[in-house]
Amino acid sequence: MVRNTANAQELLLDRQIARLKAGRFAPLRFPRELEERFEGAVGALRALRMSRDGLLIILIYNLFLIGDYQAMPQRIWLAVFLRTCIFTPVALLIYGVLRREPSARVREGSIVVLAGVAATCAVILYWHVSDQISTHASVSLMLILLVTNIVMRLRFNYAIASMLFCNLTSIAFLVKDPFLQPIEKVHMGGLVFWGGVFILIANYSLEREERLSYLLLRSNELKRVELSEANRELELISTHDPMTQLANRSAFEKEFEVLWGHAAQTRQPISAVMIDIDHFKIVNDTQGHLYGDEVIKRVALLIQQALRGKDDFAARYGGEEFVLLLPGATLESAMKVAERIRQLIKMAGSPA
Repeated sequence: MVRNTANAQELLLDRQIARLKAGRFAPLRFPRELEERFEGAVGALRALRMSRDGLLIILIYNLFLIGDYQAMPQRIWLAVFLRTCIFTPVALLIYGVLRREPSARVREGSIVVLAGVAATCAVILYWHVSDQISTHASVSLMLILLVTNIVMRLRFNYAIASMLFCNLTSIAFLVKDPFLQPIEKVHMGGLVFWGGVFILIANYSLEREERLSYLLLRSNELKRVELSEANRELELISTHDPMTQLANRSAFEKEFEVLWGHAAQTRQPISAVMIDIDHFKIVNDTQGHLYGDEVIKRVALLIQQALRGKDDFAARYGGEEFVLLLPGATLESAMKVAERIRQLIKMAGSPA
């Protein structure tokens, strides 16, 4: 069941990797379960990065007051009001929201709201000043798109919303502007629109690369897990007897070296018990080899039941022979274990 689940996950990842690597436009959102895992992996870090970048953006946005004073000193108090009393409190509120690691919708939507506030402030600030100042509105809207869709790296769907809002704001401003000529309005509107399209293309590429990197990382992790499991299975096969599930002779020899060395260092006793099923050839000859195999399995199970604890080691030595290693066991203790095994096998019934 676990292997089937892993195979299904790997197949899903391979399909999504192939889709994003195809080189053509494709929806970026993953199937629901994979999208949730992706968001769980990157959401908290993304919110942290956005909040840190947001503080820098607030500082730079307010530094534009210097340019506002030089370009239109008659509106400096309006600029101070819009930048410090409108945009900055909203931005700081969104910063607080981002620090709480909100859901993807809240996180991305809050940046779209912030972009809308910035665009509205720009239109109000540059409205009805002069033909030269009117061009500043389009440049400001382009900067807003650049910051939200490239610096903040909005998810593509939200980047589209940001672009649409800035373009609608640009159209509304240019239609009502009394200073620019019609050809200038078309030029400025086209600048915002096509600039927004190019920024949107860059945004799409950034998100696709982020998602593709996540898929490749996740795929490599699954492959490492599968390889580790395969190595564990190979190790189990190489150290265990497949019939009895006890350790095999090779594993016994390695364990013996370790326990003997430890006993020599600590000067603690260690005992070994050899077990051989009597008249096993007769059992095979009279009952058949399949029945003989069942006898061996049954004896192995009884041996495991007779062990003192997890430190005792049991192995199939070969054929109908078994061996026990009993760390810390004296001769008397080892004899008790051996007798307990003999009695269990005796009670199991003939011919076992």
